[in-house]
Amino acid sequence: MKRIAWLCLIAFSSLVVAQETVGWSLLVSKVSPAVVTIVSSDVMTIAQGSGFLISSDGKIVTNFHVVEGKKNILARLSDGSFLVITGVLATDEANDLVILKADGRNLPFVSLGDSDAVEVGEAICVIGSPMLLEGTVTVGIVSAVRELKDGRKLLQITAPISRGSSGSPVFNRKGEVIGIASFYLAEGQNLNFAIPVNELKGLIRQKAKEPKPLTAVPTFSPHAVTNELEQTFQQALEDAQSKDEDLRSFALRDIAKAMAKADLLGQAYEVAKSIERPLQRLEALAAIVAEMKKAGMMGQ
Repeated sequence: MKRIAWLCLIAFSSLVVAQETVGWSLLVSKVSPAVVTIVSSDVMTIAQGSGFLISSDGKIVTNFHVVEGKKNILARLSDGSFLVITGVLATDEANDLVILKADGRNLPFVSLGDSDAVEVGEAICVIGSPMLLEGTVTVGIVSAVRELKDGRKLLQITAPISRGSSGSPVFNRKGEVIGIASFYLAEGQNLNFAIPVNELKGLIRQKAKEPKPLTAVPTFSPHAVTNELEQTFQQALEDAQSKDEDLRSFALRDIAKAMAKADLLGQAYEVAKSIERPLQRLEALAAIVAEMKKAGMMGQ
């Protein structure tokens, strides 16, 4: 009798797994044509990041840091064809988002969901180009919704992302984009984060009617940081090493833009890891990781 019960349980489990796989397979086949790989037109085999089309006339969303400082980029579709990026419609450096304009018409595009309706434990799927592997699909759940001190939110997800995943769409079961993969913490297992899609909706409302040239995207230059900013950082780093965790988190977050030198960024990263409160530690690390990416110290 027990044997029969076990066989029934195994059969049921296999059925559930099969249904789960088929469900994602159908969704992926539907939305993947609208997912693109952002590449440099100088070296078309190297992926800079991922992105996705939000309109049939070539509006593409990706992370700000993916195109920052780039002058000539292309979007490669899943069929291997390329779209020429003609300019930038809108940028949001704080939320690490950018809307690009590519030449094209009658292009596939995705639908946007409501990130405010996302529930912890909800199943999600990420499609992107991690480590040059275009069209990679990873699945997981929304493991947490993190609220930062300034009111902004981040979706913490278990679907693995890595270098090249930046800008990948995060889909719900309906095939709607609910987030944009942005970064991961290499020190932690499954600590992957996405920007809620509602932040993108706000940027869409602000987009320009005509695209600006890619050179309009500001470039981070470590060498442009002045001695005054370096001194400010040194003082803030001392504050960050204090016993007051709120002060430590605040200092590390707000002086991140002054972290110009690799050794200073490294120090700040180590200090941030020692913060015991999870949310404060997350805020500090997120700010530092963003600057490390800009300085070329951490993969996209």
